[in-house]
Amino acid sequence: MKIDSEKILKDFTSFIIGLGKINEPHLGSFCFSIDKIESVKYIDELSTNYDDLFHFRTPENRITVTGLNSALEFKSETNRFFSANDQFIYWENNLIKNWDETNFGWPKIICCAAKFDTVKSLGLWDDFDSLRIYIPEFIFSFEDDKSSAFFNFIINDDKEIGFISDKFLQYIKFIENLNEKSAQDLNTKINSTLTSCKEDVTEWQKTFNESMNYLTSEEVAKLVLSRVYSFNIANSFDWTSLLTKLSDRFNDCYTFFTKWN
Repeated sequence: MKIDSEKILKDFTSFIIGLGKINEPHLGSFCFSIDKIESVKYIDELSTNYDDLFHFRTPENRITVTGLNSALEFKSETNRFFSANDQFIYWENNLIKNWDETNFGWPKIICCAAKFDTVKSLGLWDDFDSLRIYIPEFIFSFEDDKSSAFFNFIINDDKEIGFISDKFLQYIKFIENLNEKSAQDLNTKINSTLTSCKEDVTEWQKTFNESMNYLTSEEVAKLVLSRVYSFNIANSFDWTSLLTKLSDRFNDCYTFFTKWN
């Protein structure tokens, strides 16, 4: 990925030196512009290099957010207590940012992932918390035809400036070497075998008919149905191709991808 790393590092150095004396925890957020990208085309490479990955795309690609790692957990298994009058307000009051200099308004840096803890689907998501609200350490963001990146960090005192600067440099070096998949690679067929059986289809049809009856009787105004497909993958799975094809084919739908440890 082509970026002006020299300017970015220079601006970051000025930003972090300008923090001055730090004697209590602060949330830092450094934003810089990048060329327009489709972060979905880098998902495989990002997934290979990072165990904590969050990708979310709205219909017609109006907004795309791709987050790497975690800078701050508001609510997860490791931090179960989230209080709008406690944590959120504290970090909002102790936020150091350069957003005003970048013309990006009020960026979206808080990510949320939730699962349905029903009897049928609980086992499918054992590795994920019921609810996770957090700020990724690094974010690729696309909104209103503008692409930007954010580096978020917690700094407890000014002695950590060197460590934080080194971590930012690692991200810059990594994204410089990111390679977008070619159109030919994205059209590669995924070799897989569907393992879902006829009983699954019958059960799905039954659920669908029951849902339609609820809607027809106006007992509810909206229902969300979720169907699981099980596959045997013959080779390494190409997430980039899959997500790109889903986004192109169902352009009016939300697309998400999450990986955690």
